[in-house]
This record gives sequence, C-alpha cells and structure tokens, in this order.
Amino acid sequence: MRDRIKTIIAKESVQTLEKLAFIFATPEDEDIEPEAGETVDVAIRFTGPFSGGMLILYPEGDLHELAANMLGLDDEDEIAGDQKLDALRETINIVCGNVLPEIGGKEAVFDIAPPQLIDTPADRPDVTGGVKMQLELDEGMCFIYLFFDGEIPEVSAH
Repeated sequence: MRDRIKTIIAKESVQTLEKLAFIFATPEDEDIEPEAGETVDVAIRFTGPFSGGMLILYPEGDLHELAANMLGLDDEDEIAGDQKLDALRETINIVCGNVLPEIGGKEAVFDIAPPQLIDTPADRPDVTGGVKMQLELDEGMCFIYLFFDGEIPEVSAH
C-alpha cells in the first residue's frame, strides 16, 4: 500500500511542478534526510473518508524559480518573500488536492485546510508512519510527506 501511495505522490507532484511552474523533478528512491535550514516548509491538513496532512520541504534555493515561473516572471525579476511563500502554498494545495482523490476514489470528498508555513523544524507535524517521497530539483531535494490520522488507507480501485 505504501509503495502505491508513494507512486501516486510522485506522479502528481512531478506533473504539478511541470505544468504549474515548468520545473522538472525526478523521483529519488534513495532515502535521504533533509538538511536542517535548507528548506522552506509548508503543511496542509485534510479531513474526509480519511484524515491527515501533507508536508512539503522545498529547497530554499529553488523557491525563486518556482515563484517566477508560476507568476510568469523572469528569473532576474525581484520577487517578494510573500509571493515565494504563496507559490509554495499553492503548490502543496494542488498536489494534495490531486493526490487525495487518487487514494480515496474520484467520488471521495475532502475538506482541505489552508496551507500553513512551518517556521521551525520543531513545529513540523509528526509524519511518523506516513509516506515520504523525494524529488530531485535543480538546486536540491524536495521532500513530500503524506501522513494519516490512524492507519494508512487502502488505495481506491477507481
């Protein structure tokens, strides 16, 4: 089950980054731990047929490119910090919104809370027992965790 969910997260994350921000990401199978202080972290919570959340740790060095591409700006353009964070919030919102129906079924209805910036690693949600996906980007690794309140759900057969 965990491998199937990991595959869904990889597919939806890669497609979202490519379509939304023209960023090409490659899933990384080797289990790598994020380096402290090198990522900007955003979490989102959801409820529905199953509940939990998603956490994205995005490399700070790639955040400018994400925002510039989403906003249709040049890489040299000045981009405010809030715009960069908004781009990351929108990214996790879309990824989560695409992943959940793939797991719970197309008819499943989920309530997704607004994404929240995580200020320090100590404030990150507990992702123990969840599913972790890593993506290689230009300047670093993006880590995506999908975690559940309780057991990992069965993936819908659609």
